[in-house]
Amino acid sequence: MENKKWLCLVTVCMIITVVCFSCDYENVQTTITKLPSKPGYPPIFIKQMTWGLTGDQQVNVISNIDSTDFTPQSSREYVYRGLSAIYYKLQDDTLFIYTPTIAPVPQDFKIPYKVIQIELSNPEAMDLIVNDNYKQKGLTQIGPG
Repeated sequence: MENKKWLCLVTVCMIITVVCFSCDYENVQTTITKLPSKPGYPPIFIKQMTWGLTGDQQVNVISNIDSTDFTPQSSREYVYRGLSAIYYKLQDDTLFIYTPTIAPVPQDFKIPYKVIQIELSNPEAMDLIVNDNYKQKGLTQIGPG
């Protein structure tokens, strides 16, 4: 009888493990926002992809490519990984990115804007989240949030 309990427990654990590992890229959700561009420059897109069994994997990308099926390339795109909220503001010829971590500046990326990344401390990020304060500051959140 004891062996049957162990066999049942091991079987259930194996099934859970298989489901968790096989579903890592299930439930993929991608949002794309197109920014205004200028003549002579390719279009600019801000993209967010969330995936995983519980939606616990996320990447945000500033790119010249609008494909929803993408693999971030840090040499050609600004790449922000993680679940933290990221905000932006387009003002004149400057794109302000408010983020908890600064992305490396891509070498092969054409953009008609000057990009300024502003690193947010945890209290600053929380202040933007509370009561949607980011809207009062003229910022837009990347993705559905």
